[in-house]
Amino acid sequence: MKKWLYGVALGALLVAGNVAGITVQEVLNTPYEEYRGNSSDFFKIFKGYYRGKYNKESHTVDPDGTRRDSFLYTISCPKLVTTRWKYKEWYNGEENQTMYGIDNDELLKDVLRGEYKETTTTHRQEKYISDGIGTTNYTKNIQETYTVKPLKKSAHPMSPLVVDDWFSDHHTGMNLSANFYGTEHTAVTNIISDNEAYITGTIRQSGYINEYYGFIVEEPTSLVRTYTQHITTDADHVYVTQDINEKSQFFYNEERSFQTQYTAKYKKGRWKNVTETISNVAQGSALPWLINYYNSLKQNSR
Repeated sequence: MKKWLYGVALGALLVAGNVAGITVQEVLNTPYEEYRGNSSDFFKIFKGYYRGKYNKESHTVDPDGTRRDSFLYTISCPKLVTTRWKYKEWYNGEENQTMYGIDNDELLKDVLRGEYKETTTTHRQEKYISDGIGTTNYTKNIQETYTVKPLKKSAHPMSPLVVDDWFSDHHTGMNLSANFYGTEHTAVTNIISDNEAYITGTIRQSGYINEYYGFIVEEPTSLVRTYTQHITTDADHVYVTQDINEKSQFFYNEERSFQTQYTAKYKKGRWKNVTETISNVAQGSALPWLINYYNSLKQNSR
């Protein structure tokens, strides 16, 4: 589930003398696993084994309460870590906080450097509505551009976006008693020609929440994710267009959608770079049991 392209490989290699260039058969039949880095994973992996400093930093607050932050943060790893990543983040954002929740608009740029140089530019708009205790509704609109190029000849191409397997992990929280029942995944590949194919699939997951912070819940959980991948190739490129839609119920009744455009470029049979644009729109509303939990907190605080 956590592997990119849901187990369908995109490690295409250009075959010398193949008049069709890179074929979809090569795309589908060349499996490999590659790490797609981001700043969040960087901190998880290296934990306390990195050094960081703020190079530039400024913070201001407008009269209406809007906060504006801007900083450049540089991180490097000590020699005891085999992979030496360097991470820079430029942040320009504004946040307007009211008694009803938070409106946030931010622009982030992450640069990770190791075996690859990976740059992710993210424009994130988020709005959270609160009842004073916890979030009852939210909306997100995230537009992202991801580019990566190899810094070693042995490096394999990075994958298109894969949605994290967040649902199963949610059942293992320390303050949560829950059971994850499993995953059902079906997919169909339709090869149109040597240079075109479609993959359609559905992922279903389910579970059950017993209690949350001691509050009795006893409610089922569910997730359904459908996706379509359109793969095309030519002599020097692999293109993947993805449409991913997800509906889930856990803490919230949620809907998420992803539209992505991915291009891997080759030159003389060697992978040169990848570019992908990602649009992610999401919305959620608290389930009745979560609203009841918030109400119980209010009553206990009186």
